[in-house]
Amino acid sequence: MKKTIFFTSIVIALYLLYIIADIVIFQWNSLNSYGNGFLVGKVILLIVLGFVTYKNFPYKNKAV
Repeated sequence: MKKTIFFTSIVIALYLLYIIADIVIFQWNSLNSYGNGFLVGKVILLIVLGFVTYKNFPYKNKAV
């Protein structure tokens, strides 16, 4: 189950990175306050998913 959550969060994080990069590269000049809020929300969601990915890393070396 941990591997499923880990890989799903990586896929979602990559999709969020694509959305953020698209906004920053192509739509930066035409952002209004709603667009800025959308961008900030996506960045916060990416940070949360990064934390989830870090916590669910299934390949940790466990000390014996």
